[in-house]
Amino acid sequence: MKVGPRGLFGRLAVGLLLAAVAAVLLASAFLYFRFHASESQFREGTLQSFARAIAADVTASGGRSFVAGHQTERLIERANGAYAVLDADGRWLGGNSADRQAFVPLDGKDGFFFELPAGSTRTMRYGFAAPIDGTDRPLFVEVVFPGGEMVFDSVLEEFIKDIAWLWLPFLLLMLLANLGVAHIALRPVRTAVAQAEAITTQARVAAIDEIGLPDDVRALVRAVNLAFGRLQAGYRALEEFVADVAHDLRTPIAVLKLQLAGNSDDATPLLKPEIDRMERMIEQLLDRARLGRVQLSPDDHVDLGDVGRRVAEFMAPLVVARGRSIELIGAEHPAPVAGLFDELFRALRNLVENALSHAPPGSEISIAIDHDTCSLSVTDDGPGFPVSLLSRDLSTRAPIRSDRFDGVGLGLSIAARTLSAFGGRLVVENAPPRGARATMMLNPWSPQDRLT
Repeated sequence: MKVGPRGLFGRLAVGLLLAAVAAVLLASAFLYFRFHASESQFREGTLQSFARAIAADVTASGGRSFVAGHQTERLIERANGAYAVLDADGRWLGGNSADRQAFVPLDGKDGFFFELPAGSTRTMRYGFAAPIDGTDRPLFVEVVFPGGEMVFDSVLEEFIKDIAWLWLPFLLLMLLANLGVAHIALRPVRTAVAQAEAITTQARVAAIDEIGLPDDVRALVRAVNLAFGRLQAGYRALEEFVADVAHDLRTPIAVLKLQLAGNSDDATPLLKPEIDRMERMIEQLLDRARLGRVQLSPDDHVDLGDVGRRVAEFMAPLVVARGRSIELIGAEHPAPVAGLFDELFRALRNLVENALSHAPPGSEISIAIDHDTCSLSVTDDGPGFPVSLLSRDLSTRAPIRSDRFDGVGLGLSIAARTLSAFGGRLVVENAPPRGARATMMLNPWSPQDRLT
């Protein structure tokens, strides 16, 4: 299983963080090895610097003072070093060494480096001996420091205290700056994603805006737009084909009904309901095809109470003929919503027909309007919706054929697509203790909406 961020921005953030950490580690390793490679040069330079400082102090006193200046003394002691001022015979004249003797015998007038091996009570030491110029008699200075790490540790300590601690905030600021740049650079991509998610089958134009996109991303978006265009063209061709077939089937169905009306054969009562079902299915197919051309303007609105009354009046004769009753609740006050009357009428009619098909004889079908939520629900006392249908998002996927539907599920499909075209949604649920409820959720409309 793949572990890690799945989004492009998350991957960039992790990549930038790893790159920054790697850069810090590489820089630290470079400094570490560079210090070790230059350790001898640092040690020799430091020893010579301390020797020159001591010689300058002694020269300034005309050879009479054999104690280094306070600053030089502190620096030597801080590094656990020692020094000694000697005459030409190697006798100790001054310094901070407790032994009060020369560290090594003097060798001519030139400066030289030396090494003192480790003993039982001390570690290896390194030193430098050089003559002191400008005095009335020959004088020499010897400086020693313990261990080969003296210079490296001292320089590294100063580096960490003065410079290295700045790396952490610098690394953090650099990372935040890189993430900010990445966030700004990916903004067109996020906009393109939002536009792609907003594309529906009802859209007249299915395309993502290419303005402001980087060239490589624009190429991908252009390919996606071409694919959207082909899919939309195929979808519209399919809808037009369904509409043409349904329209052409109306004529033979009308002929069959006319022939059955004048036929007294025993099979006529059995065939007539089936032909009525076929005719209704053809009407639903035509309604389904019309939804692809629905466009809602800011002025389009309808009263849910009016839609409920018209559907209840239209369906009442059929409901009563089948031994059921129908009621309308909440239509006393207007409930304006965004939508078109004909489409909402057909959507509500399909919901009532579905309820009528599964409500038991003697039961009541209820059409209720909720002004607070701008919704209209149809409730029956039938067996309820199957669990497989309750778990589906009807606004994005058409309902499947189930045990509740003896047709192809066009009724709920038409209602769901109608509401989706108007910015609403269809919610199906089972109403306790028994029955099903289908609710049309719509957006409220007010005169101010015309100005937006």
